[in-house]
Amino acid sequence: MSREDPSSWGVAARVEVLTGLLSYSIRRFPILLAAIFLSLISVCLELLAMLSLFPVTLVAAGQALPAHSKWIQVTAALGVTPTLTVFLLVFLALLLLRLITDAAATLTVSYVYRRLIAHFSSRAFKAFIAGLGFRDVQRNSIGYYINLAGDEANRASQIVMSLSRLVPVVALAGLYWLALAIKSPW
Repeated sequence: MSREDPSSWGVAARVEVLTGLLSYSIRRFPILLAAIFLSLISVCLELLAMLSLFPVTLVAAGQALPAHSKWIQVTAALGVTPTLTVFLLVFLALLLLRLITDAAATLTVSYVYRRLIAHFSSRAFKAFIAGLGFRDVQRNSIGYYINLAGDEANRASQIVMSLSRLVPVVALAGLYWLALAIKSPW
């Protein structure tokens, strides 16, 4: 990438920079992958919890579940009778697991965010000092360069965290669309 104004970059150049920043961050802090993975598990649990409401509505309305229903197979595998109470407990358990995995993902992202800011700040400060002449460094206070490095590090860290939180949101939207397409093809 050249040092030209980023607002003049095309879409491909911006995607390349964002992809490079995210891949660098994942290589440097592999726990970021764990946060993304936890978020994806959380998203899947949310979808399962919402799908578990289908048998709740049927049983609550006094209707029997179809014999080929996956929920009949699930209750049989658990060794329980498919009652309204069981389906409500399954829903609540899935929802609780979703909340736990989401909290774990959020805590992990928060930890990585703090580490990324520290990492990017130190690298940016080092680059500023190494890239400037002695007279340039003397022209401004050291606090100026520390502040500048911190701002750039914060911006880069926010971009990485936003991208890592975007993955589960896109996955959730895709899974909801897929579930709707399967349940209601028209």
